[in-house]
Order: sequence, then structure tokens, then C-alpha cells
Amino acid sequence: MDIWKTVLFGLGSLIAYLIVFISSCLYFSKNKHIGAVLLLIGSLVMLIVFGINVGLSPYLFQSGHLSSAEDIQKFYMWVSYVGTFGHMCFAIGFVILILKVIRPKQNDKVMFDDFKV
Repeated sequence: MDIWKTVLFGLGSLIAYLIVFISSCLYFSKNKHIGAVLLLIGSLVMLIVFGINVGLSPYLFQSGHLSSAEDIQKFYMWVSYVGTFGHMCFAIGFVILILKVIRPKQNDKVMFDDFKV
């Protein structure tokens, strides 16, 4: 029964990463600015790192390529660095997107000088 929980958790995570990546692709296709590029790069890197963690690392363990503790530590250290890069790109792109959306336009400002008491 535990294997089904693991499979369902993995599929749920994969679906979430795919939704974020597809959404980033759609946003990039409509708005080609630095925030969209960072969102796209970040979501792609995170999807690749997820694939490495789920697909490549078990293969490397079973094939014996990662046999020593030092090799395992180096592998996960580099995967962690790449994953952090992806998360930082996505976070910076998201902040740029939010600032673009909430930045008030000159026409939308309410002039409080007109409401004198």
C-alpha cells in the first residue's frame, strides 16, 4: 500500500510542476519581458530537477554510479545548487510580475486633493 502512496505523491508533484511550467510558457508567449523569461527559466529548471530526483537518481543508485557516500553527497549538492538557481529565477520573475501588475498607473490614481473637508 505504501508504494501507491509514493506513486500518487510523485504524480501529484509532477502535475503541479507541469502546471507551473505550462502557465509560465503561456505567460511568456503573451508577454516577452524579463519577468516572463525568469518565470520560464525557473519553472523549466525546477521541472528538470524534479525529473533528476525522481528518475535519474534512482537509476544512478541501482547502476552503481553513486556508490560512495562522497559521490552521493556531491550529486545532491549539485542538484541542490541547480534547484536553488531555478527557485531564485522563478521568485525574482514572480516579484517582477507582481510589481508590474500592482504598479499604479497615472490615470488610475485617486487625487485626494479633490476631497478636502
